[in-house]
Amino acid sequence: MKKATWLFSSVIAALLATGAPAVVSAAGTEANNLSSTTGDGFALGETDQSVDAESIAQLNIEGEALVLKAVPNLNFGQKTVKEFIDGNNSFDLVADSVNNGEKGYDGNSAKLIQVEDYRGTNAGWVLKAQLGEFDTGGNIKVNSLTLSGDPKGDNFSGKLSTDSIAGSGANLLNAPAGDGTGSTTVTLKTAKLTLDSNEAPLAGTYQATVTWTLGAEPAADAPGA
Repeated sequence: MKKATWLFSSVIAALLATGAPAVVSAAGTEANNLSSTTGDGFALGETDQSVDAESIAQLNIEGEALVLKAVPNLNFGQKTVKEFIDGNNSFDLVADSVNNGEKGYDGNSAKLIQVEDYRGTNAGWVLKAQLGEFDTGGNIKVNSLTLSGDPKGDNFSGKLSTDSIAGSGANLLNAPAGDGTGSTTVTLKTAKLTLDSNEAPLAGTYQATVTWTLGAEPAADAPGA
């Protein structure tokens, strides 16, 4: 014990001789600290030039929700029966609004897809889209439907998948863990709908429901480029 005391005193003396300040750490404990002690606080010894105390700075960031904010309606314009019979069965997205139908009231006319993730977990998410059957009694059948656009986000580095959303659908936006926090938006640039060939199409206006599913966990595979 005397040796340890002598060594400590020697170190303090050496620091003083060189002009360096002697710092004594006297940070408190749960049982004995400046907030609870009834003593005189942390006193400097005769050879001490400073003493340390520690306090806490605290803040709270509150998590919110993962939200599917916007999904687009898709209008593919029109073709004549002759065009269809001649093999022109590919349709491009147009700017027109869609007619009100029995389903699909959630769609917007701005071609906008938007996801907001303010959970504060950085866990990632996935947005899937699936095109249903057109209400044609089997006369019109879909071959494929692909979408294109550039995602913009606070923290999104992926792409919009160009996989077809017909049939079993496709994961259009995939935010892996650590990605996708904040707001992510896509304004569709183009979309292409291709139908199966048909030599006897029935005239009329046809509608199909697109189901958009936002999942709270990312998909195992990222969307195709």
